[in-house]
Amino acid sequence: MPQFDAETIVEPIKVKLEPYVKGFGWTVVDEPTDGRIGTFLKGLKELMSESQKEMGVSEDIDTSDVDQTLKALDSLEPDKFVEFAERMAELHADLCNGTPSKVQMLAVPLRRRMHLYNYLQEAVLSPEAASGAGNGQVSVLPSRAAV
Repeated sequence: MPQFDAETIVEPIKVKLEPYVKGFGWTVVDEPTDGRIGTFLKGLKELMSESQKEMGVSEDIDTSDVDQTLKALDSLEPDKFVEFAERMAELHADLCNGTPSKVQMLAVPLRRRMHLYNYLQEAVLSPEAASGAGNGQVSVLPSRAAV
């Protein structure tokens, strides 16, 4: 009979920020609480809405698309872009309970940082499908060609 093991049902969230952050090799990020996820989603929605208004970008932009987001960010004034980057790093640092920190995230170059954000969001909000964490019996069915 299949079993459920909360410890092994999904892979841990791991990040490595070296060589951009010295000493930040493979590190397991704390699983965020429902409260931290809710706060993150609210903050992200507010930040994106404010930034889109400032950039004059329609709300049709797919903010989960790294290329579209980077293209839209090009139209921000430099000081607004820095503010946006700092707020984005702060939201993700809070989601991760401070590991990595806002400062550590900002030390990673923008293109790589955007992929870090994407990874964290996917890991937290779209966990991989699991079939019992490998504890269930797998039945091998004959192929159609063998019948």
